[in-house]
Amino acid sequence: QAARATSASSAIWPDAPRRRRSSRAGVEPETSAPRWWMAGQAGADAQAGDAAAEVTEVFNRTWLGDDGGSLADGAAASPSSASASGCRRIRALAFNILAEGLARGSGGDAAAAAAAAAAEGAEGGGGEAEAAGGTRYLETPPMSSYYPGSGGADAAASGQRARAPNGYAFIRGPEVQGGDRSRHFFRCPEADLAFRRRWPRLRALILEHSPDLMGLQELDLDKETSHASRIFKDLEKAGYTGACVKKKFRACDGVALLWRRGRFQALGEPSIWRLSKSSCHVALGQRLQLDNSVEILVVTTHLKAGLNEASEVERKLQAEELLRRIQAFNLPTLVLADMNCSPEPLLGDSAATLEPQVFPFLVEAGCRSAYAAVVGHEASFTCWGGWSGHDVAGAFDHALCLGRRLVPRRVLAMPEVEDVLSFPDRLPNSLYPSDHLPVIADIDVLPAEVADGAEAEGWAVAGANRRPRGQRGAPKRRSGGGGYESGKASSRGRGGVDKEEEGWEGG
Repeated sequence: QAARATSASSAIWPDAPRRRRSSRAGVEPETSAPRWWMAGQAGADAQAGDAAAEVTEVFNRTWLGDDGGSLADGAAASPSSASASGCRRIRALAFNILAEGLARGSGGDAAAAAAAAAAEGAEGGGGEAEAAGGTRYLETPPMSSYYPGSGGADAAASGQRARAPNGYAFIRGPEVQGGDRSRHFFRCPEADLAFRRRWPRLRALILEHSPDLMGLQELDLDKETSHASRIFKDLEKAGYTGACVKKKFRACDGVALLWRRGRFQALGEPSIWRLSKSSCHVALGQRLQLDNSVEILVVTTHLKAGLNEASEVERKLQAEELLRRIQAFNLPTLVLADMNCSPEPLLGDSAATLEPQVFPFLVEAGCRSAYAAVVGHEASFTCWGGWSGHDVAGAFDHALCLGRRLVPRRVLAMPEVEDVLSFPDRLPNSLYPSDHLPVIADIDVLPAEVADGAEAEGWAVAGANRRPRGQRGAPKRRSGGGGYESGKASSRGRGGVDKEEEGWEGG
């Protein structure tokens, strides 16, 4: 599947095919126009556009940290935001937008439900996930389980604060779980998960605070269901450009980097790194020049999902490869990613405690979380998926800084737990379009001389940007593998996702 670059932009994305399939509506007729431009879609798009303004008001999120008098709330950074010492401030966003190919909700026709259940059963278990007529009856976790102890509604009425789940919540038991594949479906109605309905809301969330840099995960990039063209065209109109790459094998999604044209200039082509030979996961990196002055490296990735020890071990191997690639550049580096890892122990998918391995490794290697640097601790959650019969929540999404020259100053707080609990579906729901929340941070980029002088003030990050012994220069690119080297995006495999390659729950 060929990729293309326009003369007005360096954005790379797969061409929209002439024939598209939808798991919900069957095969569409041949057309030269993308699906969202087809006759009959205009009304739905207009209705979704009206709702886009509402999504920014679903949750009340406030800024935490020191604004330094440089940025107004919601304002974009600019060269004028540089201080007298030459520091330049940027605003960065990391956001898993939930690929339509992974967004299965409640309801739907019997044929689609049966096919989905059969596909799920292929990895073990099987069992019926729907009642007669294809109607799904999905459980909603009891409110009492969100409060310490068993106070339930009385605790809520008395003013006791609710707590977000730390990993899995409301696991029903392995004998039920093994035979009920409905756990791989969101409680959100299927119709609310259609991309044409969610994209105007996603776009509003992405652009609400005018980021300078974006790392997006779970873009639909399969050759039959790609939405990259629409995403990039809409964001280009807002002043951005960038690149995206599909994961390997049968994965239907990929990651993207975008940057504001008025502030950044790309230096060379993007780099694509395969993070392990046995999995589909990749990272996308780009050298950028900020305000015609400072050079930095920006990276996005989406590590393996799954809240179990085997997945955590695989994620650590992926993180090691990611750090090896980054360190070879010897540049201040910003990683905007869904790492699928938490700094805290989590309740895993087998009701056992999952001890963190990835996050301690990243911290030891010199990575600094923007959220923790500003607030003093990580967010209690950045993802809160409302699945059939249980929730999965945790701080999986991160803006990570490597090097003394990147200093986090402000972050956007996560919503209150009670605000998420007000939606029985949790996330996503009829108003909110993803199971993740965007992580947004304001970061100062210090001149080298200022960073060196700031080391005594605690701004230095131990071990950051050390070049591994024996390495020189930028990493070599591998040939083949669907990489960017040939100017093409990966297109091998069919639609859908291999759950052995891309864990389903937890984002």
